[in-house]
Amino acid sequence: MGKKHHRPESHRPGNSLQQAIALHQAGRLPEAEAIYRALPGQDANLLQLLGVLLFQTGRQAEGTSTLEKALAIDPNHVDALANLAVVHHENGRFSEALVFIERALVRDPVRPDLLDKRGFILQDLGRHEEAVASFQFAIDAAPGYADAWFHLGNSLMELKDGEEAERAFRRVIQLRPQDHEALNNLGSVLFLQLRAKEALAAINRSIEIQPTAESYLNQAAALSSLGDREGSLRAAKLAVQLEPKKASNHVRLGELQNAYKHTTLAIESYRKAVQLDPLNVEARVKLGATLNQDGRFEESQQQFASIEFPSDAARLVSSILVPIIPRSSEEIDANRTRVLTSLEAFADEDVRIDNPNRDVALTNFFWSYHSESELPLQRAVVRAYRKASTDLFWQSPHLEEKRKGKLRVGVVSGFLNQHTIGKLFIRLVVGLPDEDIEIVNFDCASKVDEWTQQLNGKVDRSYKLVTELNVSRRFIAEQKLDAIFYPEIGMSSFVYYLAFSRLAPLQFMTWGHPCSTALPNMDCFLSSHDLEREGSESDYSERLVKFDSLMTDFQRPDPKPVTRADLGLPEDKHIYACPQSLFKLHPDFDRVLAEILRRDGQGLVVLLTGNEKHWDDLVRQRFEQVMPDVADRIVILRRLSTVEYIGLCGIADA
Repeated sequence: MGKKHHRPESHRPGNSLQQAIALHQAGRLPEAEAIYRALPGQDANLLQLLGVLLFQTGRQAEGTSTLEKALAIDPNHVDALANLAVVHHENGRFSEALVFIERALVRDPVRPDLLDKRGFILQDLGRHEEAVASFQFAIDAAPGYADAWFHLGNSLMELKDGEEAERAFRRVIQLRPQDHEALNNLGSVLFLQLRAKEALAAINRSIEIQPTAESYLNQAAALSSLGDREGSLRAAKLAVQLEPKKASNHVRLGELQNAYKHTTLAIESYRKAVQLDPLNVEARVKLGATLNQDGRFEESQQQFASIEFPSDAARLVSSILVPIIPRSSEEIDANRTRVLTSLEAFADEDVRIDNPNRDVALTNFFWSYHSESELPLQRAVVRAYRKASTDLFWQSPHLEEKRKGKLRVGVVSGFLNQHTIGKLFIRLVVGLPDEDIEIVNFDCASKVDEWTQQLNGKVDRSYKLVTELNVSRRFIAEQKLDAIFYPEIGMSSFVYYLAFSRLAPLQFMTWGHPCSTALPNMDCFLSSHDLEREGSESDYSERLVKFDSLMTDFQRPDPKPVTRADLGLPEDKHIYACPQSLFKLHPDFDRVLAEILRRDGQGLVVLLTGNEKHWDDLVRQRFEQVMPDVADRIVILRRLSTVEYIGLCGIADA
């Protein structure tokens, strides 16, 4: 969010200084300085002007001393007071700056630039309501004062008043059509109002006038929301090119790379950020979490241990992470104990995480594959969030409102596209709308594809959410839903954090990710008798509803022949296919695979490559340890198309 920076200003004091002032205003500073110094030095106006010039030529200490001399002569000199306020402000002494600017305003209470300066200082003190009032007074005094409109828009953005912020920035653009910062900030406001196309147009215009790293990052966010992954990455890289030494630019690029499954590139970006700013906790947290995503758990933990002053968010992330490809059951048990102990200790401390979606950005996805109930761990992490991030448990103000008409059901997902979740549940969702039910889709995905478009065309309404928790949950609440359906919770951190809130009277989920959440605002878990064991209700915090079927509605695929040769598999072996994600292979299952291969000398176990190449290496290392005599008869295939996947299942012997 751009700001207009005030520099010390001068005002004409009288005819005796007119020549020096004219030279000063013309930029002929050495000549102006010579005249100032030649004039009698006991004049407050003269000293104030000289102080400004000294600042303009980089001599801050002498400039400050000169302004203070002016005040010693005339304690009520408005310009000297105002310029000293600017000096303190630019040096981070915000409270001192406020004292000086308010002293100036006592002498001249309706001067627009002083009111604007006061608001600008209040912004940096976090007192945005007061800042808004100060900017509005400045605008009342000078309706065409563009800087005041600009700063007003910034404070309104901080106060989440998007409509008024939009109005303020549009007024700046009327007054200064080439103001690239106002256009960029207008784009930010429109983006947060879920108007991504309009936002992109404003940001693009800003870049045409003056490209900046900030505007390119905003462009990247808008393009990402619109499903243009290549364009989004290109924009983020341009931000890095413009300001290569700014660590946060590399972090933002890494976030996009990570979201798009370019894990190796994301790690490189985060490492660069840490190299540029070794004390940057955010960069180290992102690096640690992404190293773990790549299967490098020990290196990840070392990264967290290297943080000299860890934030509460850093401590929580480190506590949650577990090995994605565990070496053994013993390692699983040890890490579950560590997680539970760490979370319990965390929740007993005075902790605070203002924006977990930004600072933690993590789910507990891999806890579900430990062959033990994840509910104790889920309860522990929810307790930790309740202590550190109470705002997560926000409730819609519309819950008690009675509405006539169809039953309105919202669907919230990050994966209703060409993804397993889309395959499982898109046809279920599009089959729901009828004369009694209205379906509203809230798309949280980072990818927009043909399946997304087909879904949007068949539901009653569809909205693309932005990953700003406050904005999106308020938008969902404003739709006044009767119920919300989450096809999966725990795969997208943004969807996970949304599910903490009470956004509808009834909120329910299903087995897209087969895991209880322990969330107090999640009412029901829809499952099937075929998926549950006797007494499994105890594994859920939600009310477990067991259907007779899986609730899926598949379209029969058009079968196409796939041969073993197509997949690089031998004709003379018995194929035992286990076409599941590698992280789902529990270490205890290794013994089953080993026994199959030992009993069948012609057997060949076929697995599928993991999301990260390093996962394959970790699984192979585990197999070499557990079954060195038969590990060479386990094949890990490349990623398969849907046709090839179905073909593999067809040509397998078991």
